[in-house]
Formats: sequence, structure tokens, C-alpha cells
Amino acid sequence: MSIFSEELKKLVKQKKAVVYDMAKKCQIDHSSLYQIINGKRLPASESVVKQIGEYLKLSPDVQEQLLEKYRIMHMGEETYFRRQYVKEFIEKLDIQEQDPFPVNYQAALPDIEEEADCISVAGRENLDRAMSKIIMNEANEKGKIRIICQGTYTFLFSLLCMYGENKDFTAEHILCLENVQENNDCYNIQMLCGVAPLLKANFSYIPYYFYDSVQAHYGMMSLFPCMILGSREALLFSADGSRGLLFRGDSFLALLRETFELCKKNARPLLANGADVERVKEIADEGMNNPDFQEASAAYILCPCVYFGHLCDSGMWLKILKKDIPNRKELETFLKGDNAKLSSMVHHIKIYSFFTREGIRDFLENGHIVDPFSIYCDPLPMEDRLQCLRKVLKEIEEDRMEIYLLKEHKIKMDRDFYIVATPGLLNCVLRKKSGEYAMMTIRESTLYHAIGDFMSVLKDSDMVEGKEETAEYLRKVLDERGKVSNERV
Repeated sequence: MSIFSEELKKLVKQKKAVVYDMAKKCQIDHSSLYQIINGKRLPASESVVKQIGEYLKLSPDVQEQLLEKYRIMHMGEETYFRRQYVKEFIEKLDIQEQDPFPVNYQAALPDIEEEADCISVAGRENLDRAMSKIIMNEANEKGKIRIICQGTYTFLFSLLCMYGENKDFTAEHILCLENVQENNDCYNIQMLCGVAPLLKANFSYIPYYFYDSVQAHYGMMSLFPCMILGSREALLFSADGSRGLLFRGDSFLALLRETFELCKKNARPLLANGADVERVKEIADEGMNNPDFQEASAAYILCPCVYFGHLCDSGMWLKILKKDIPNRKELETFLKGDNAKLSSMVHHIKIYSFFTREGIRDFLENGHIVDPFSIYCDPLPMEDRLQCLRKVLKEIEEDRMEIYLLKEHKIKMDRDFYIVATPGLLNCVLRKKSGEYAMMTIRESTLYHAIGDFMSVLKDSDMVEGKEETAEYLRKVLDERGKVSNERV
């Protein structure tokens, strides 16, 4: 029996429902409903589950729990949770939505008094104290921390976010990705989810990865597989965070530094970072020379404001470039050349773009464009903002772009974020707490496929409005904004 049918059978019993009457009211063949309740088959669609929930007069929370169990059975547990982790990753990149640091660790934690070169550390609280001391010292002294640990150690990454506000502080991190085929997609995106808050922090965060069987590498038989290494102290600890050894002394630390560098040579960069012109040109060149991208039939773009980049020529950007920026000539050359060529290549691809009401309002009110170059630009004039949206609406009406409005509260995005997925490229642009943009190219295959899968099914999910409702929303926004602009004139 499935988890869905178990839950449904329990609810039918609680509500003392008559199955024959329920089938009639929900317009389901009564033999089919018996099969659904007994786990022989699943309902044909979510709408059937909702009809059953309405008949049983379920509360919204219980209805959602029943729907979740249906989705798990319909998609498969691995696929369902993988997509949930991708959604969580996107939402964790919203600074405003991050949970505050635990209150009991807001203050500086007490020091470990012993001065021996090797100290046994027992218990999670003592381990957290030692960890906090190492990170705090390096962050305050513009130092460097080296980490070997999985992305599930929430306390550690919260510490880094709290103490790592100094942009001269660096954290290198090596984590293990699962190489066992049947569960690697879900586990690996969970690891990316765990470190997501570090991607927006002020300090320099440099993640690496290697493949192994996680259970074998971090299981109970592995004594101290995790490490935090500072300039004066190092902590080796168990995967469950219950025990460890604190090392001091130059010979110990030198050995651990050498070991970390050896591990790093056998690992790969998880993300390609950077948001300067050279980095953008590198991505443009990669796209233009990548056969997968050149032959791609679809691109998926998730951004607070609806995507219109390929509809605007370089003249729009050149018009709003600030006059006093030091690299203006370099930017002008790029916008007239490589960026224009990359934009022209996009025209052969079917674009699926997902946006939010808040993103459109922000764009119309402030002329705010989510792009690494926007920090070099003045706000887009109102008439150009309206013209961009008119072009998008025309693309929808003529069926050249698939544009979908995300339902409110279904997914939360930072105002300075977008992600683009094509067969040849997966790029994520976000703005760090310092105000600087970061562009990340994700090259690891299971992460690439997990995010690409999430994007490709988004259009058919309950998270988006229909195409006609989306077009009608844009018409309404344009009409209202046009009237306001005319009144001001």
C-alpha cells in the first residue's frame, strides 16, 4: 500500500465517509475509488485529489499533506525531493528570508582553556565552541579557513555567515558528492542547498567537490572525516558532530595544510565565479562555441522580472551606461560585440521565462534590471521599461516565447537573482551582501540535471499561472502604467 492510499484510508475512516457516495459526488467510478483507497492505483490528477479533499472537508494543511503524498507517489520519491531541494536552494539565496542566527550563539563563545597541542573535544556544544573560536579568529584577522565537511552542518555555515562579513576573509571548502547512481541527484542538490547562504556572503567562499560513496566516506567507521583548519588551530571531528580533536602546534598544522592541498588537487571547483567583463565574455565565448548550446531547442530562465534581454539591442544598454565608470570603454566594446552576438544566437531557441509580480513592480517603479552590468547603469527610462514589456507581450501573443507568471507565495526569489538553464550552460547570477554581483556557472552534472529538470517542469506545475492569465496580467500592468505616465505628462 502506498503512503498516499494509507493517508486517504485513514481520512476516510476518520470522516466516516461512505465510499459509494464519495465516488458519486467526486464523479469517480466507485470501483476505481476503491482501488485508489486500497493502493491499487493513483488518482488520475491532482484535481481528483482536491475533489476528494473537498468532499471530506479537509483543512488546507491536511489537504496539502494529502497532495504531497500524491506527488511523491506520482513522481517517485527521488524526483519529488530533488525538486523540493532545488526550490529550497533558490529560496535560500533570498537574504531577507534567511533564518536568524541561533540566539544562544550570538555572543562570543567561551574559549577552551587547555593549552596542550592535542585536546579531546566531546559533545556537540564543546565542538561548536572550538569551531566558533577558529572561525572568529580567522575572520577578524582577514585570514583563511580550510574546511572538509558536508553541506548538512548548518551550525558551521551559520557561523561562517555571522563571522565572515569581512570581504578579505577566505573560506576554501571541500565536500563530497555522492557517486552511487540511484541516490546521487537528490543528495548532491541537498549539498548545494546547504551551502547556498555562503554564496551571498561578503567573504570569498571557494567550494570544491570530489566523488565518493558518502556512506563509506562519512560513516561510523570513519573516525574524523571532517576538518576545520585555521592558522593557529585545527579541528578534526566526526560526521555527526559529536566528538573531535583540537590540534595546535606548527608541525600538526603544517601536516594538515599539506593534506588539504593534496585533497584540493584531487577535487574540482564546484562553481566558476566572477561578474566582471572578462567573466561575462568567457561565458559568451563558451556559449557561442558549445555545440549543445548552438543546437539547443529550449532555454529556461527564472528571474523576478520577465526576461527581455534578447529583445533589446546594445543601444539600450549603451544609453544607460554611467558616464564616470572606469571600465566604460571595455563595456562599450563588449556590448557592441560579443554580447550582441550571444543575444542574436538566442533567437533560434524557444525561451521559457518565469517571473513574479514583485519583479515587474520593481522593474516599473525603479527601472531595476537584474544583470551584472546593472551596477554600471542608470535606471532605464520609463518609456523604455514599458517598451520592453510591450515586446515581451508581443512575443507571447505571437507564440514565440513561453512566459509564465509565478503564483504568489509559491516560490520566493531575491530581487537580484536569476538562473538560466540550457543543454550547454547553467548560469546563476546573484548579488552578494556587499552589493557586488556574482555569476556562477554550475558544471557538476548531477546538479546541472537537477536544476534543469526543475526548470523544465515548472511550466506544467501548480506554481505558475496559465499563459493567457500571464498575458492578461501584463496587459493590465501596461494599461495601468501607461495611464499613470500620461497623467504625469
